[in-house]
Amino acid sequence: MNFRTVLWTYFVKKNGTCDVKIYFSHLNKKKYFSTGIQVTPKDWDERKEVVRNTNPLASRYNAKIAKMRLDIERHFLEGGSWSNLFETSGKSSLTEFVDKIIEEGRSGLLSITRGTLCNYRSLHTRLVEYEQKSGDKPTLEGLDMNFYQNFTTFLSTDGNCQLPGIDKHVKILKRVMNIGLERKIHENTIHREKGFRRPRLNKSNKIFLTEKEIAILESIDLRTQPHLEKELDRFLVAYYFLLRFSDLQKITADNLIEIDNRIFLRYRAGKTQKEATIPVRTRAMELMKKYNFDFSWGTNQQANRQLKMAIVSAGINDIVEQGDVTAPKSSFITMHTARRSAATNLYLSGEFSIKTIADLGGWENIKTLQIYLRCSNMDSAKLAAKSDYFI
Repeated sequence: MNFRTVLWTYFVKKNGTCDVKIYFSHLNKKKYFSTGIQVTPKDWDERKEVVRNTNPLASRYNAKIAKMRLDIERHFLEGGSWSNLFETSGKSSLTEFVDKIIEEGRSGLLSITRGTLCNYRSLHTRLVEYEQKSGDKPTLEGLDMNFYQNFTTFLSTDGNCQLPGIDKHVKILKRVMNIGLERKIHENTIHREKGFRRPRLNKSNKIFLTEKEIAILESIDLRTQPHLEKELDRFLVAYYFLLRFSDLQKITADNLIEIDNRIFLRYRAGKTQKEATIPVRTRAMELMKKYNFDFSWGTNQQANRQLKMAIVSAGINDIVEQGDVTAPKSSFITMHTARRSAATNLYLSGEFSIKTIADLGGWENIKTLQIYLRCSNMDSAKLAAKSDYFI
């Protein structure tokens, strides 16, 4: 038997990390096994084949590597063969494997963002509910199109999921299956079949606030209702910087930088881990100073409730449609409306490309942004009319 632990520098991820793999040869056969660990080259000791102490999770990572090597060695010493290596794990339930991934992410053994970890937990919850409802307990190796049809049907009925929710669960399910393949736990590739697809999402029909409506919010006097004024101010800051609520709560004065005598806000998006830099307008700086650069109070749900009341006070109550619901516009406003509105208004200005808007708002996928934008055919026509091409 021959072991070697290597950093797979042949493929570098967007965040600069590479996979740690275990090379193992026995009986004239050799394989590389993914450990599920990713570190940067500077944190890898090639001579000692361990993660350097410069990485805060070095002890955990090295313990996991040592255990995996020991498990492989024990398998063959106890009479196991290449054909049944990890066979027992492959027959374990899908739900148990998702739970294992969640635990590894929570303990830092897997490079998973907090938002993605929440998506794994959500899938785990739905799988447990599905098993209880159907009596079916799918395994990694036994996953098939019948399960896909039953599970997606369950999500849309008993799970009360809309297309975006079903899309999210299928996306994470595909990731889970790929992790299992990388670890040689199973050989099932049904999730890569054409029929095992994520639902096609149509263009978002969620409402946005126009520049005229934003101007109304900027001018309204809510000093007699300070709790509403405070929440509306936070909404405007989110609008000025195209921020998600979770990223807005983390912003401090340390995120401000000066370049060529101009102040910018620089932060790393929690969802995509993409760095975004955006100019700070005068009004935004005034509000940041007003609240001492601290917008971390309360929960998203509390903010949405207060915000709806502030929008009502501003008189933005036209009857609109969102999805299958018709109601006053104020009832649809959430903190995330700020980000959607800012992106749409930047696009409608005709001054910014999709790529520029994606960079400003920390979008990783331009296609996602295109679905996200709220522009009608008439909006596009008016935008095109600004071009010299139509003069």
